[in-house]
Amino acid sequence: MCRLLFIVAVVISGFAWTACFAWTARADTPQQLALRASTGDPAAQYQLAVAYANGDGMPADLSAAIRWFQAAAKAGHPDARQQLAFLREIGAIGDAAGIEAWRVQLATVANEDAARAEWRRLQRRYDLLANVALVAQPFATPEGGTVYRVQGGPFNEAQARDTCNRLRQQSVGCMLVRPATTASP
Repeated sequence: MCRLLFIVAVVISGFAWTACFAWTARADTPQQLALRASTGDPAAQYQLAVAYANGDGMPADLSAAIRWFQAAAKAGHPDARQQLAFLREIGAIGDAAGIEAWRVQLATVANEDAARAEWRRLQRRYDLLANVALVAQPFATPEGGTVYRVQGGPFNEAQARDTCNRLRQQSVGCMLVRPATTASP
């Protein structure tokens, strides 16, 4: 049975359904998950992060959850990257938490709605973007207007470079965005 402890209501709601399905799909104890996670198993790292985030079978610990989400994301687990993007978006973590927040930039559009529409189009067309989170980065133009850069992430450097290279092979313009330019205030 999934038990949700109240860490931060918004954070918990982001993990609740994932935890129910992830935890019941494998009947590992937290100790078994920790052992598998420590050997580098990305699925176990992700499941352990969800368990820590929700307090399933252990006290809730958002710091531990973030560390395990980071480990799983660095190993390429797409759901872990999405959870980190969600945590970053709500302000629960930032670059100071040690996340490599590389992004790939694919377009510039006039407004946020256009950014969301362009991202959906790109995700439908290119499978490698299916589990990547959109960042509609506002940018002030010299004329005093604002445009939005359509970016996806977070990635570590190798993942960002690989994603851009694979997109360029399909004739998609792609630019790397380094962590220093994506830091939260």
